[in-house]
Formats: sequence, structure tokens, C-alpha cells
Amino acid sequence: MPHAAMLEFVNRDSGRGINLLVDTLAGGLAGALADLLMHPVDTIKARLQVQQSSRVKRSGESRWSSRDELAHGRPYRGMLDCAVRIVREQGVRGGLYAGLSAVLLGSVPSHAITFASYKYLKSWTPGGGYGADGIPNWWSDVVSASAADLLALSTYVPAEVVAKRLQVAGMGPARDYSSPFHALRVIARTEGIRKGLYAGATATMFRDVPFTALQFAIFEQMKSLLGDFAQTSGGMLLCGLTAGAGAGAATTPLDVVKTRLQTQHIGADRAYRGVLHCLRTILAEEGPAALFKGVFPRIVWVAPASAVTLAAYEQLIRWIQPNRQTLTPASE
Repeated sequence: MPHAAMLEFVNRDSGRGINLLVDTLAGGLAGALADLLMHPVDTIKARLQVQQSSRVKRSGESRWSSRDELAHGRPYRGMLDCAVRIVREQGVRGGLYAGLSAVLLGSVPSHAITFASYKYLKSWTPGGGYGADGIPNWWSDVVSASAADLLALSTYVPAEVVAKRLQVAGMGPARDYSSPFHALRVIARTEGIRKGLYAGATATMFRDVPFTALQFAIFEQMKSLLGDFAQTSGGMLLCGLTAGAGAGAATTPLDVVKTRLQTQHIGADRAYRGVLHCLRTILAEEGPAALFKGVFPRIVWVAPASAVTLAAYEQLIRWIQPNRQTLTPASE
């Protein structure tokens, strides 16, 4: 019996190891696909969030100088106006898809780490993350997803800083970079690693950890709620869409703070000293509504991105491991 029990443990642990490799591959590919499809919307969102309300006054002067006003042009009136002007002024590749390569450099490993860590950590929770009735335990999803996102944080913050700088190039006195690697070198040399490449890391953590936790928790609950329909392509997309929309809307204020911190080199000086200072400054100077600036483009971006990522991940698992069922408690 001891030998049989040990053999069962080895087989189970070996299965976890194989699943870990497959989850890593599927997660990275799924994240890349979502970014390729949805990056233009993320660029529009970043532009709208960086654009400050009504030329915010500070010490009796506009934060944008007349020269900045000329370089920046009139404010964007919304998503469509922003998209049209970006394409007209900078083109599709150089405008809407600015920073894509930087995003992919961070997104592929971060999605690989997130999915692999989430599934692996969840498999060690009581019942593999499911109750006796087969219903997903929300706390298991929240804890596993939060820990997984923390593990991935170091890989995607520098990439996101570079991507955001490239996405808002041309706004005000923003520095122009010739490539993502040029941006990486310039930011590291002129602003440092911690204050430059990891700018907004705390805000990113406060945004992404709850976002990832909510996304996976809602996704698992939706799969349980929809039953057999969740195993279809349409059902999987619906689960991902709902999870992304809910998590995206709830974390928009932190996304605004993160974007402001990562792109504040645009101004004449650093306007924000940290997450709390940025939050207080936005509330005092622009009002609570400013914290939800870009909420619609964020949902338009993150909801389908989540749907594509999660559905693609599940489909890739089915192709790579046909006998592994990812939608049932037995799979864990």
C-alpha cells in the first residue's frame, strides 16, 4: 500500500508538471492573440486617460503651455475622434499599433506565468478549487489568481511603461522614440530602473491583482452557471466577455492612476509623487469623474481581450491535451 500510494503521488505530480508546461504555452499564445487583436483600443484608452480635463490649472497656470497646446492640438472628443485623428496623423502601424512589440515582449511571458501559476496553485487548494457540490470556490480563484499575477508582475511592468510611452507619443512635449528598445534604453538611462522602467509598479499591482482575481473568479462562476453551454465556443466567449467587463469596470480608477504615473514625463515636471498623491490630485483638480475617464474604451478593450484570451487558452488546451478537461472539477 505505501508503494501504491507513493506511485499515485508520483503520477499525480508528474501530471501536474505536464499540465504546467501546457498551461505555460497556451497562456502565452492566448495572451499574444488577444494583444494583436485589441491593441488599437488600448492605445485609444491610453490617449484618453492621459489627456487632462479642461486644461487643468495649477498655481493659476495651465499645466499645458501654449507650445504644448499647439503640439497636442485640440482634446479628443471621444473614442471615434481619437481613432480617426491617430490614423490621420500617425497611421495605423505607427499610431494605433504603436508599442505593440513592447506589449508582446511583456505580455507573452506574463500571460504564460499567470495561467500556469493560477492553474498550478489552484490544483493544490482543497478540492482543487471546487466544493463538494462541484461549484467553484470563489476564494480559491481569488487567492490563486492574485498570487499568480504577483509572480508575473516583474515581467510586464517595464514592457507596459515602454508601450504606454510609445502609445502617447505626439501628445504635448512627449519624447519620441525610434523603437521599443530605444525607449527602453532612454528611459533606463535618463529616469532609472525604479523610477523609470518600474514607474507605476505599485499602481499596476493595485490594479492588476484585483482585476486578475475578479476576472478568474467571475469566469469560473459563469462557467458553472452556464453548464454545458460553457463548453461551447460561444459559451466560453460569453464567460470571458462577462468576466473582463466586470473586472475592467471595477478597476478603472486604478488604471487611470497607473497610466498617469507611467506617462507623466509628458508634463513639464513630475506632477505625481505616487499612487495616493496621484489619486488625491486627480480628485482635487478634476473631480471623481476623471477616475473613470476611459472606462468605456477600457471595457471595449478588456472585455473582448479577456474573452479571446480565456477562450483561446481553453481551446489550445483541448488541442494540445484532448483528454484533459479544463471545465470540470475532475480536471484539477
